[in-house]
Amino acid sequence: MGSFVGHVLPGFAFLALGLWHLFNNIKLFCLHPNTFTSSPWFPIIKLRHLELYLIMFSSSASISMELFIGPSRHHPFDSDGTIPAAASEGLTILAAAAAFTQELLLFHFHSTDHMGFEGQYHLILQLIIFVSLLTTLMGIYCSETLKKI
Repeated sequence: MGSFVGHVLPGFAFLALGLWHLFNNIKLFCLHPNTFTSSPWFPIIKLRHLELYLIMFSSSASISMELFIGPSRHHPFDSDGTIPAAASEGLTILAAAAAFTQELLLFHFHSTDHMGFEGQYHLILQLIIFVSLLTTLMGIYCSETLKKI
């Protein structure tokens, strides 16, 4: 996305999507002014999920172009596709932190209706995952600090 076309094409896509949503919201408001609520997406009659597919495809293509096709200064990987040596430890720990965050959210929302012993068990598991997340985040800072020494 470092070129003029790389900025105009996504900008035009966002403009088209914004106009599509503006048109449909105005249409919905005119049809139901008293009960109007906006929708996150608007189906097309014959191709009901076309908007969603276009957004998913466009986002995936944009991310792929940024990571693999765009200017080399944007590439986060070495030429052989591996994580650069200077950043590999920090990125690995960050991936672990993301996994702990996901697990914490999973247990938190899963255990909202558990009572008694099972509820306490889930609370202890959440506490352990939270502590693991904190120590993992501290590990990112410590690994970067140790590299400077």
